[in-house]
Amino acid sequence: MKILNSLKLSGAMLGLTVLLTACPGVTPPATTFDLTVALTGVTSAPITVTNTTTGAELFKGTLDASKTFTGLTANDALKVEGGAVNGYTAPAAQTVTLDASKTVTLAYIKVTPAPDVTAPQLALSATPTTITGSGTVQLTATASDNVGVTKVSFYQGNTLLSEDATVPYEATDNVPAQAMTGKRTYRAVAIDAAGNATEKTAEVTTQPVPAASLPNLEVRFSRGGQSNFPDSTGVGRKVRFALSRYPDLYVVLTEGVVGADYKLTLAEIPLSKLTPLLYTLTPPAPCQGNYSVSDPELKVIDSTGFSVEASGLSDTGSLGLYVSNPDGSTPPPAPRLAGFYPNSFWYADRAATVTGTVDCSNTPSKSAYVFELNLNKGWNLVQQSYRYEASTQTAIIGHKTLAADSVILAPF
Repeated sequence: MKILNSLKLSGAMLGLTVLLTACPGVTPPATTFDLTVALTGVTSAPITVTNTTTGAELFKGTLDASKTFTGLTANDALKVEGGAVNGYTAPAAQTVTLDASKTVTLAYIKVTPAPDVTAPQLALSATPTTITGSGTVQLTATASDNVGVTKVSFYQGNTLLSEDATVPYEATDNVPAQAMTGKRTYRAVAIDAAGNATEKTAEVTTQPVPAASLPNLEVRFSRGGQSNFPDSTGVGRKVRFALSRYPDLYVVLTEGVVGADYKLTLAEIPLSKLTPLLYTLTPPAPCQGNYSVSDPELKVIDSTGFSVEASGLSDTGSLGLYVSNPDGSTPPPAPRLAGFYPNSFWYADRAATVTGTVDCSNTPSKSAYVFELNLNKGWNLVQQSYRYEASTQTAIIGHKTLAADSVILAPF
């Protein structure tokens, strides 16, 4: 019985084998796995995925964060390569064998640049290099850097003038008139993004406007008014130039001798002699009106005059000399003021204009003063004009500056 049953089972197995053999189109499914590629350090990067078993390129392009490739053949070898991303170090290529689903992580590391320790290159120029009186200095800087210049700062001494962040790097400085010769130092500081700085300096020489000197002077006795002599009479005689201010101020400023060519050469007047004599133009208290002065610090010396030693010519021992007009003509004396000649020299301690009218008709002098002065620093030829208004019994005395390279001095 056991033998019979065994034979029956063997027959059944044989039938199953025959049945399977008779259906050759049925095959078991192939095994597949997934591959996930993920990024760290960046949000996107160019990658390439290659099946090195078959040589097929599965993906080449930009990957955003991560991507899963599904249905990949088991046991195939896959190579994952990350491309370059600016500012980051690209990871090494990775190859995996799909004996299971795998994840490949491409880690990008941000590049930390080496610190910038290179200071900018800088050059500074200041023009003009010398300023007489007041003026404007133009500052120009040429700056460059291995990374980039952030800005250039300009200073006069330690005072910031301005900052410039664009080429050309420039600044200006308005220089006021200086009392003495000196140096004005300028600095330019170029800075890059790392804070590296370079400084350069430039100097400008400043000097005061030279005081205008008296014009060329000639003494001509033949041009005299009441005292008329040959021109040769004046040769060798001493001439004084003095300040004579009413009521009791008389100061000899300088002296000189008339040459054989009738030219008068005066000794230089030291500033130390002039300074104590300077005064500020201020109308007398009872008068009405005022001057308009462009520089309120202006101080002047007026009421100057010339006299010549006149031994043998005058009982007083000297003769007053009037100052001619710039063209050599004789200015007319004031009709109501004996011995009044209109031209005289004023000294100003700075350049300035003086305009306006001061009315002193309510004072014993019964006069009004009109000013149209354009004074240079130093000596100025000032002409006083005289006009008498009979209706108000007021003397109108005008003042204006005249340009003169030379004048003639002659006895009254």
